[in-house]
Amino acid sequence: MSKRFTFTHDSPIRTALLDEHQQPVYKIYTPSKVYGSTTTITRCSGIPPNHREEEMARINWHLLHSSEIVMGGRTLDVSKFIMKTGLTRRDRKFVAHDGQEYKWDLGNFETKLILNNGSGIVVASFNRSSGGLWGKQPRMAHLDIAPQGFHILDLIIVTFVYAEQKNRESDGA
Repeated sequence: MSKRFTFTHDSPIRTALLDEHQQPVYKIYTPSKVYGSTTTITRCSGIPPNHREEEMARINWHLLHSSEIVMGGRTLDVSKFIMKTGLTRRDRKFVAHDGQEYKWDLGNFETKLILNNGSGIVVASFNRSSGGLWGKQPRMAHLDIAPQGFHILDLIIVTFVYAEQKNRESDGA
């Protein structure tokens, strides 16, 4: 069974990701300007009053040179870690610590993380919020993680934040 994280805001860089009990699992904060600033991704654990927060990663956004991801005591050059791919060079691929290559297939309404080995296995999918037009129910943005991605969950969150923000910048959103 997959894990669903619901976004409190329809922004990959300023939101909290809530579990099925509406408890925060990750908090993502970026100051008002992106470039020249840092996005901080915090992992939350425990239930109030024993709630704890721990910085999991940072994305240092740069305009004139490659942005950096700081995670697990390492600083990664994004241009070498999350590489552009596809015909439009919009999609992003990376190799996880399990040795597998994954690709963020960045669509306009749905974004998917695919195991990039030809199997087509969808490891995660993101759906933007919808306003409930034409009689449909409004829906909050959410990220679903399949069991095949549980072992790289933190990495999925970090690469999603980066890839989806770049996707929205290219859309002008």
